[in-house]
Amino acid sequence: MSSVPETPNIILILADNLGWGELGCYGGGTLRGAPTPRIDTFAREGLLLHNFNVESDCVPTRSALMTGRHPIRTGCLQSVPAGMPQGLIRWPGKVPENETSNQIVHVTDTFTTIIQMVGGSAPIDRPIDGLDQTPFFKDPLNTKSPRDGFLFYIKNDLRAVKWRDWKLHYFWEPKVNHGQGRLESPYLFNTTRDPKEETDVLAFNTWVLQPISRMKASFVKSLGEDPAPPDLLKEGF
Repeated sequence: MSSVPETPNIILILADNLGWGELGCYGGGTLRGAPTPRIDTFAREGLLLHNFNVESDCVPTRSALMTGRHPIRTGCLQSVPAGMPQGLIRWPGKVPENETSNQIVHVTDTFTTIIQMVGGSAPIDRPIDGLDQTPFFKDPLNTKSPRDGFLFYIKNDLRAVKWRDWKLHYFWEPKVNHGQGRLESPYLFNTTRDPKEETDVLAFNTWVLQPISRMKASFVKSLGEDPAPPDLLKEGF
């Protein structure tokens, strides 16, 4: 255990199947019949994120966490859509207390950020999707997240792209395994005004397609230059 503030001891907690609104600090807790007083205190002592995003399931999320890369790069693919974004950061003396933020953070950023916190460097022999969020975590009121958005894959299908306050869906599956498949025309939602994603507003905001298309093209180009390794287990069948 380190006693040097510049070399912090890091405890990372990853909860499976934790729904939005179950914790007290996200509006649940006692109201849901399961108080979470210690986690709520933890949240007040640090930064509460309202836009922390994960991958499609627990296995690809762990892969992204440990590699800083989207599972489409690593071949670790699942088929269940993601839950609502949530995350907490507590670092006394470094991260301000009792703050909340809607800035975008992705689970891949955890990998890169922790490396920077302990004075290391991210690998340079492969594309790393995670971004260093340390400056944002330390000063969330005056510093923006370096992340504008991300691509969301399930298996090999690009299902959606999130960019700033917008989410563009290429597939529509509001309930698990009850989807319409690929959409003839994508659905666009403003996640700030319409967090439940109930009203498609693409017809009135076609300009959003331009930055999303640039982000998509950049990622696809990178994926082509550094494709996912073959799945030896699947090739054996």
